[in-house]
Amino acid sequence: MMNKDQLLSSMRARLESLTELVRSQVAEIEADSRYHDDPALVDVNAPLALIQVEMQARMSVLRQVERICAGEDGKPRGKKTKRRTTP
Repeated sequence: MMNKDQLLSSMRARLESLTELVRSQVAEIEADSRYHDDPALVDVNAPLALIQVEMQARMSVLRQVERICAGEDGKPRGKKTKRRTTP
């Protein structure tokens, strides 16, 4: 059975491992020129458009996981929109 210090040490090691994995995945996407190219039009190049959308979605999730691992709240840092209020 692990004591408190061993458990914390194990959790920190796992968190560091997760952080390294996230960073390597981010680097892999950022190294791909398709991620930086102008967005493809579905009518012109549907496969590339789908790849780019998938890359953007993965980056969004990876950045959110990265923020959580760093101790932040993990909420997306996108554009804030006004909430609709009901009368």
